[in-house]
Amino acid sequence: RTRRPVDEHFYVRSTEREFFERVKAALVASEGGKDNWTQFMKILALYSQEVLTRAELHTLAAQLLERSPDLLLDFKKLLQSRANMPKKGKAGGLAAQPWYGMAVSDVDFTQCRRCTPSYRALPQYFPRPPCSMRSTDDGKVLNDQWVSLPVGSEENYSFKHMRRNTYEETLFKCEDERFEMDMVIDSNASTIRVLEPLAAEIEALRVAEGDGGETAGIAGAVPAFQYKLDPRTLSRVHINAISRIYGEHGAEIQELLRKNPAGAVPVVLNRLKQKDIEWRRARQELARQWKGLMEANFHKSLDHRSFYFRTQDKRAISIRGLTQDIIEAHEARVSGF
Repeated sequence: RTRRPVDEHFYVRSTEREFFERVKAALVASEGGKDNWTQFMKILALYSQEVLTRAELHTLAAQLLERSPDLLLDFKKLLQSRANMPKKGKAGGLAAQPWYGMAVSDVDFTQCRRCTPSYRALPQYFPRPPCSMRSTDDGKVLNDQWVSLPVGSEENYSFKHMRRNTYEETLFKCEDERFEMDMVIDSNASTIRVLEPLAAEIEALRVAEGDGGETAGIAGAVPAFQYKLDPRTLSRVHINAISRIYGEHGAEIQELLRKNPAGAVPVVLNRLKQKDIEWRRARQELARQWKGLMEANFHKSLDHRSFYFRTQDKRAISIRGLTQDIIEAHEARVSGF
């Protein structure tokens, strides 16, 4: 049979659901018991029907939650977050706006459509990440609607992970070092690609203005022309790459790029190119060490059971273990007669 679509307004954040569960537990355990919880639900219903104002709702809730100030504070924050939601909008805007800024982990999937025991459908107006390179054929086979949801003990991460041996630890450490080196070099190269056209533009303006002098320092001499750097030009990756090569002076360099980009950009670009050459040479030298570590530890790392075998053997040949084996063998022989 056809499943009736669930109203989008019925969806709530999982954090809000947890909040009301805590409120219910606190009120039921209080002196009034379930009556307090019933009263709390009544004032919420009256507020939703616009019979009570927000101030009146807060006053009545404060009386019920007077012994739980932390819950009262969370309730006030909840009211404020709901009050900030837009009241009007385009078609679908009223239902769509609350989803923006909400993580998938905060969505309550208990009322969502089910495909399999572990898959749920995202709410209709939940924003999907854009993908500019997706073709029509890709859209026919790629999934944007269903998400995997833990339904058993796997969400508690209670399973026992098999212990890694020392050889495998060495391989993991080697992979981490290679990844870190690649990320540093790639982010540095990306920053160079962004700054090179800026430096060329600054040089062209300097020549056009007749200012052919060399830059006096990192701050640079104040040029005769005005040049302003668009804040959107450098992303967080580029800023981190610049801060990495200047260390504790990274914040100062960022300020100079903002105040005097015409003087700072060429100097920073030259420094980035120097570090690029240095890091690529270092990677070539480290690659030989990494290769040796990989060859020396790869085959040994495949033996995942050696640690457990050694532990079992040590336990089996211990005095206590041998004594127990003798006792069991003796009891088996006696019972056989």
